[in-house]
Amino acid sequence: MSRLFLGRVLMAAVGIVVALIAVASWTMVSQAVVAEREPVEVTPLDYEMAYEDIEFSPRMPEQRAEENPITLRGWWIPGPARDNDTESAIIVVHGLDSNRARDPDLYMPLIRDLRDRSFSVIMFDLRAHGESDGEIMSAGYFERYDVLGAMDVVETRYGIPAERIGVLGFSMGGVAALLGATEEPRLRALVVDSAFANIDDLFASEVADRTPLPEWTIGVLKPGMEIVARVRYGIPLSALKPEEFVGELDIPLLLTHSEDDDRIATDHSERIAAAATHPETRLKSFPSGGHSAAFSDHPVAYLDAVTEYFHWRFESGSAN
Repeated sequence: MSRLFLGRVLMAAVGIVVALIAVASWTMVSQAVVAEREPVEVTPLDYEMAYEDIEFSPRMPEQRAEENPITLRGWWIPGPARDNDTESAIIVVHGLDSNRARDPDLYMPLIRDLRDRSFSVIMFDLRAHGESDGEIMSAGYFERYDVLGAMDVVETRYGIPAERIGVLGFSMGGVAALLGATEEPRLRALVVDSAFANIDDLFASEVADRTPLPEWTIGVLKPGMEIVARVRYGIPLSALKPEEFVGELDIPLLLTHSEDDDRIATDHSERIAAAATHPETRLKSFPSGGHSAAFSDHPVAYLDAVTEYFHWRFESGSAN
Protein backbone atom coordinates (compact mmCIF):
# COMPACT_ATOMS: atom_id res chain seq x y z
CA MET A 1 0.00 0.00 0.00
CA SER A 2 1.65 3.24 -1.17
CA ARG A 3 2.24 6.28 0.99
CA LEU A 4 0.26 8.33 -1.52
CA PHE A 5 -2.75 6.09 -1.08
CA LEU A 6 -2.47 6.21 2.70
CA GLY A 7 -2.15 9.96 2.56
CA ARG A 8 -5.32 10.24 0.50
CA VAL A 9 -7.19 7.96 2.88
CA LEU A 10 -6.04 10.05 5.83
CA MET A 11 -7.05 13.28 4.12
CA ALA A 12 -10.44 11.82 3.26
CA ALA A 13 -10.92 10.68 6.86
CA VAL A 14 -9.99 14.12 8.17
CA GLY A 15 -12.37 15.70 5.67
CA ILE A 16 -15.19 13.45 6.80
CA VAL A 17 -14.53 14.24 10.47
CA VAL A 18 -14.43 17.98 9.77
CA ALA A 19 -17.65 17.76 7.77
CA LEU A 20 -19.36 15.81 10.55
CA ILE A 21 -18.23 18.35 13.14
CA ALA A 22 -19.46 21.19 10.94
CA VAL A 23 -22.86 19.58 10.42
CA ALA A 24 -23.18 18.69 14.10
CA SER A 25 -22.17 22.22 15.14
CA TRP A 26 -24.71 23.78 12.79
CA THR A 27 -27.46 21.45 13.98
CA MET A 28 -26.72 21.90 17.67
CA VAL A 29 -26.55 25.69 17.51
CA SER A 30 -29.81 25.75 15.55
CA GLN A 31 -31.44 23.86 18.42
CA ALA A 32 -29.67 25.74 21.23
CA VAL A 33 -30.86 29.19 20.11
CA VAL A 34 -34.55 28.24 20.20
CA ALA A 35 -36.18 29.05 23.52
CA GLU A 36 -39.05 27.08 25.00
CA ARG A 37 -42.09 29.32 24.79
CA GLU A 38 -44.12 29.30 27.96
CA PRO A 39 -47.67 30.63 27.58
CA VAL A 40 -48.72 33.64 29.65
CA GLU A 41 -51.70 32.29 31.59
CA VAL A 42 -52.34 35.03 34.16
CA THR A 43 -52.69 38.79 34.23
CA PRO A 44 -51.78 41.31 36.93
CA LEU A 45 -55.48 41.67 37.63
CA ASP A 46 -55.42 38.11 39.00
CA TYR A 47 -53.08 39.52 41.67
CA GLU A 48 -55.09 42.67 42.34
CA MET A 49 -53.02 44.98 40.14
CA ALA A 50 -54.40 47.30 37.50
CA TYR A 51 -52.46 47.11 34.25
CA GLU A 52 -52.26 48.06 30.60
CA ASP A 53 -51.31 45.73 27.75
CA ILE A 54 -48.41 47.21 25.79
CA GLU A 55 -46.53 46.54 22.58
CA PHE A 56 -43.21 48.07 21.60
CA SER A 57 -40.09 47.52 19.53
CA PRO A 58 -36.54 46.88 20.67
CA ARG A 59 -34.10 49.78 20.42
CA MET A 60 -31.97 48.33 17.65
CA PRO A 61 -28.75 49.98 16.46
CA GLU A 62 -29.18 51.85 13.19
CA GLN A 63 -27.35 49.28 11.08
CA ARG A 64 -29.72 46.52 12.25
CA ALA A 65 -32.93 48.49 12.66
CA GLU A 66 -34.54 47.19 9.47
CA GLU A 67 -33.53 43.56 9.93
CA ASN A 68 -36.39 41.28 10.96
CA PRO A 69 -38.39 43.86 12.95
CA ILE A 70 -40.16 42.30 15.91
CA THR A 71 -42.82 43.35 18.38
CA LEU A 72 -42.42 42.80 22.11
CA ARG A 73 -45.49 42.42 24.31
CA GLY A 74 -45.98 43.04 27.98
CA TRP A 75 -47.73 44.90 30.78
CA TRP A 76 -47.50 48.35 32.26
CA ILE A 77 -48.45 48.29 35.96
CA PRO A 78 -48.77 51.84 37.31
CA GLY A 79 -47.63 52.55 40.82
CA PRO A 80 -49.58 54.50 43.42
CA ALA A 81 -50.68 57.95 42.31
CA ARG A 82 -47.88 60.45 42.95
CA ASP A 83 -46.59 63.72 41.63
CA ASN A 84 -45.06 63.14 38.21
CA ASP A 85 -41.71 64.49 39.30
CA THR A 86 -41.30 61.72 41.88
CA GLU A 87 -42.62 58.75 39.92
CA SER A 88 -40.18 55.87 39.40
CA ALA A 89 -40.36 52.71 37.31
CA ILE A 90 -38.73 49.29 37.35
CA ILE A 91 -38.17 47.26 34.17
CA VAL A 92 -38.42 43.58 35.13
CA VAL A 93 -36.59 41.19 32.79
CA HIS A 94 -37.18 37.44 32.97
CA GLY A 95 -34.70 34.67 32.19
CA LEU A 96 -34.32 31.89 29.64
CA ASP A 97 -37.30 29.66 28.71
CA SER A 98 -39.64 31.80 30.78
CA ASN A 99 -42.03 34.70 30.28
CA ARG A 100 -43.02 37.91 31.99
CA ALA A 101 -45.15 36.09 34.59
CA ARG A 102 -42.64 33.28 35.34
CA ASP A 103 -43.94 31.06 38.15
CA PRO A 104 -46.82 33.43 38.89
CA ASP A 105 -47.82 32.38 42.40
CA LEU A 106 -44.25 33.08 43.56
CA TYR A 107 -43.30 35.86 41.19
CA MET A 108 -46.37 38.06 40.86
CA PRO A 109 -46.56 38.80 44.62
CA LEU A 110 -43.02 40.20 44.31
CA ILE A 111 -44.20 42.49 41.52
CA ARG A 112 -47.19 43.53 43.60
CA ASP A 113 -44.91 44.33 46.52
CA LEU A 114 -42.71 46.48 44.26
CA ARG A 115 -45.82 48.29 43.09
CA ASP A 116 -46.98 48.76 46.68
CA ARG A 117 -43.60 50.25 47.56
CA SER A 118 -44.25 53.12 45.14
CA PHE A 119 -42.79 51.81 41.88
CA SER A 120 -44.49 51.52 38.54
CA VAL A 121 -43.46 48.29 36.81
CA ILE A 122 -43.05 47.27 33.19
CA MET A 123 -42.98 43.52 32.53
CA PHE A 124 -42.54 42.08 29.05
CA ASP A 125 -41.63 38.93 27.17
CA LEU A 126 -38.15 38.94 25.70
CA ARG A 127 -37.84 38.12 22.01
CA ALA A 128 -38.65 34.49 21.18
CA HIS A 129 -40.36 34.09 24.56
CA GLY A 130 -43.96 34.23 25.72
CA GLU A 131 -46.11 36.35 23.42
CA SER A 132 -43.32 38.40 21.84
CA ASP A 133 -42.17 37.97 18.24
CA GLY A 134 -38.90 36.36 17.24
CA GLU A 135 -37.58 32.85 16.87
CA ILE A 136 -34.00 33.17 18.11
CA MET A 137 -32.71 33.84 21.60
CA SER A 138 -29.11 34.95 22.08
CA ALA A 139 -28.41 34.46 25.82
CA GLY A 140 -28.60 38.21 26.38
CA TYR A 141 -26.69 39.56 23.37
CA PHE A 142 -29.63 40.84 21.29
CA GLU A 143 -32.00 40.86 24.27
CA ARG A 144 -30.16 43.96 25.51
CA TYR A 145 -32.03 45.87 22.80
CA ASP A 146 -35.31 44.59 24.23
CA VAL A 147 -34.37 46.05 27.61
CA LEU A 148 -33.42 49.37 26.01
CA GLY A 149 -36.70 49.37 24.07
CA ALA A 150 -38.57 48.98 27.35
CA MET A 151 -36.66 51.93 28.77
CA ASP A 152 -37.69 54.02 25.76
CA VAL A 153 -41.35 53.12 26.34
CA VAL A 154 -41.22 54.12 29.99
CA GLU A 155 -39.53 57.40 29.18
CA THR A 156 -41.49 58.49 26.09
CA ARG A 157 -44.93 56.96 26.65
CA TYR A 158 -45.21 57.36 30.41
CA GLY A 159 -43.02 60.42 30.92
CA ILE A 160 -40.71 59.00 33.56
CA PRO A 161 -37.18 60.46 33.29
CA ALA A 162 -34.29 58.10 32.65
CA GLU A 163 -32.70 58.83 36.03
CA ARG A 164 -35.78 57.36 37.73
CA ILE A 165 -35.91 54.15 35.66
CA GLY A 166 -34.27 51.02 37.05
CA VAL A 167 -33.89 47.44 35.88
CA LEU A 168 -34.36 44.18 37.77
CA GLY A 169 -32.97 41.38 35.60
CA PHE A 170 -33.08 37.68 36.39
CA SER A 171 -30.45 35.22 35.11
CA MET A 172 -30.14 35.74 31.32
CA GLY A 173 -32.27 38.85 31.76
CA GLY A 174 -29.62 40.20 34.11
CA VAL A 175 -26.92 39.65 31.48
CA ALA A 176 -29.09 41.43 28.89
CA ALA A 177 -29.51 44.33 31.31
CA LEU A 178 -25.77 44.54 31.97
CA LEU A 179 -25.06 44.60 28.23
CA GLY A 180 -27.74 47.23 27.74
CA ALA A 181 -26.25 49.38 30.48
CA THR A 182 -22.94 49.53 28.60
CA GLU A 183 -24.82 51.34 25.80
CA GLU A 184 -27.13 53.51 27.92
CA PRO A 185 -25.20 55.78 30.31
CA ARG A 186 -28.43 57.35 31.58
CA LEU A 187 -29.39 54.08 33.29
CA ARG A 188 -28.44 54.63 36.91
CA ALA A 189 -29.99 51.67 38.76
CA LEU A 190 -29.53 47.97 38.00
CA VAL A 191 -30.27 44.90 40.11
CA VAL A 192 -28.86 41.67 38.65
CA ASP A 193 -30.22 38.44 40.10
CA SER A 194 -28.35 35.16 39.47
CA ALA A 195 -26.56 36.14 36.26
CA PHE A 196 -23.67 34.17 34.80
CA ALA A 197 -20.22 35.73 34.85
CA ASN A 198 -18.91 33.92 31.79
CA ILE A 199 -20.91 31.83 29.32
CA ASP A 200 -17.93 29.51 28.83
CA ASP A 201 -18.55 28.12 32.31
CA LEU A 202 -22.10 27.10 31.40
CA PHE A 203 -21.70 26.26 27.74
CA ALA A 204 -21.49 22.48 28.03
CA SER A 205 -24.27 22.01 30.57
CA GLU A 206 -26.68 24.43 28.87
CA VAL A 207 -26.15 23.01 25.37
CA ALA A 208 -26.51 19.46 26.69
CA ASP A 209 -29.75 20.49 28.38
CA ARG A 210 -31.13 21.96 25.13
CA THR A 211 -29.90 19.36 22.60
CA PRO A 212 -29.49 15.57 22.36
CA LEU A 213 -25.72 15.80 22.83
CA PRO A 214 -24.14 14.34 25.96
CA GLU A 215 -22.16 16.95 27.84
CA TRP A 216 -18.79 15.23 27.34
CA THR A 217 -18.95 15.66 23.54
CA ILE A 218 -19.58 19.39 23.55
CA GLY A 219 -15.97 20.37 24.15
CA VAL A 220 -15.08 18.92 20.75
CA LEU A 221 -17.87 20.83 19.02
CA LYS A 222 -17.52 24.11 20.91
CA PRO A 223 -15.13 25.87 18.46
CA GLY A 224 -17.40 24.98 15.55
CA MET A 225 -20.50 26.02 17.45
CA GLU A 226 -18.94 29.38 18.28
CA ILE A 227 -18.27 29.96 14.58
CA VAL A 228 -21.82 28.97 13.61
CA ALA A 229 -23.31 31.19 16.33
CA ARG A 230 -21.38 34.21 15.03
CA VAL A 231 -21.66 33.58 11.27
CA ARG A 232 -25.20 32.21 11.08
CA TYR A 233 -26.89 34.14 13.90
CA GLY A 234 -24.61 37.10 14.58
CA ILE A 235 -24.08 36.07 18.20
CA PRO A 236 -20.46 36.44 19.39
CA LEU A 237 -20.22 34.20 22.44
CA SER A 238 -17.09 36.11 23.43
CA ALA A 239 -19.33 39.08 24.29
CA LEU A 240 -21.34 37.08 26.82
CA LYS A 241 -18.84 37.43 29.64
CA PRO A 242 -20.06 40.03 32.14
CA GLU A 243 -16.99 39.70 34.32
CA GLU A 244 -14.97 41.05 31.38
CA PHE A 245 -17.11 44.09 30.54
CA VAL A 246 -18.80 45.08 33.82
CA GLY A 247 -15.84 47.30 34.62
CA GLU A 248 -17.06 49.65 31.86
CA LEU A 249 -20.08 50.61 33.98
CA ASP A 250 -19.71 53.64 36.22
CA ILE A 251 -22.72 52.91 38.42
CA PRO A 252 -23.01 50.84 41.59
CA LEU A 253 -24.81 47.56 40.96
CA LEU A 254 -26.81 45.39 43.32
CA LEU A 255 -26.14 41.70 42.70
CA THR A 256 -28.31 39.04 44.34
CA HIS A 257 -27.92 35.27 44.41
CA SER A 258 -29.13 32.19 46.27
CA GLU A 259 -26.37 30.12 47.83
CA ASP A 260 -28.16 26.90 46.84
CA ASP A 261 -28.48 27.84 43.15
CA ASP A 262 -27.84 24.58 41.28
CA ARG A 263 -27.86 26.12 37.80
CA ILE A 264 -25.59 29.14 38.11
CA ALA A 265 -23.35 28.96 41.17
CA THR A 266 -23.09 31.88 43.57
CA ASP A 267 -19.48 32.49 42.60
CA HIS A 268 -20.68 33.92 39.28
CA SER A 269 -22.18 36.92 41.08
CA GLU A 270 -19.10 37.11 43.28
CA ARG A 271 -16.91 37.35 40.18
CA ILE A 272 -19.09 40.03 38.60
CA ALA A 273 -19.00 42.02 41.84
CA ALA A 274 -15.22 41.66 42.04
CA ALA A 275 -14.81 42.86 38.45
CA ALA A 276 -17.11 45.87 38.90
CA THR A 277 -15.12 49.05 39.36
CA HIS A 278 -17.65 51.18 41.25
CA PRO A 279 -16.77 50.98 44.96
CA GLU A 280 -20.41 50.92 46.05
CA THR A 281 -21.41 47.84 44.07
CA ARG A 282 -23.10 45.41 46.46
CA LEU A 283 -23.57 41.65 46.57
CA LYS A 284 -26.47 40.29 48.62
CA SER A 285 -26.50 36.52 49.08
CA PHE A 286 -29.44 34.53 50.40
CA PRO A 287 -29.21 31.06 51.99
CA SER A 288 -31.86 29.46 49.80
CA GLY A 289 -34.36 29.91 47.01
CA GLY A 290 -32.72 28.11 44.11
CA HIS A 291 -32.01 29.65 40.75
CA SER A 292 -33.10 33.31 40.49
CA ALA A 293 -35.76 32.87 43.16
CA ALA A 294 -34.25 33.99 46.46
CA PHE A 295 -37.35 36.16 46.89
CA SER A 296 -39.48 33.01 47.25
CA ASP A 297 -37.74 31.96 50.48
CA HIS A 298 -36.80 35.41 51.76
CA PRO A 299 -39.53 37.79 50.52
CA VAL A 300 -39.08 40.53 53.10
CA ALA A 301 -35.27 40.58 53.11
CA TYR A 302 -35.17 40.43 49.31
CA LEU A 303 -37.72 43.19 48.86
CA ASP A 304 -36.01 45.36 51.46
CA ALA A 305 -32.62 45.00 49.74
CA VAL A 306 -34.01 45.74 46.28
CA THR A 307 -36.23 48.67 47.21
CA GLU A 308 -33.59 50.26 49.44
CA TYR A 309 -31.17 50.14 46.53
CA PHE A 310 -33.63 51.60 44.02
CA HIS A 311 -34.70 54.41 46.34
CA TRP A 312 -31.06 55.25 47.00
CA ARG A 313 -30.22 55.34 43.30
CA PHE A 314 -33.27 57.36 42.29
CA GLU A 315 -32.63 59.90 44.98
CA SER A 316 -29.02 60.13 43.77
CA GLY A 317 -30.27 61.40 40.41
CA SER A 318 -27.48 61.66 37.88
CA ALA A 319 -24.71 61.29 40.45
CA ASN A 320 -22.58 58.14 40.35
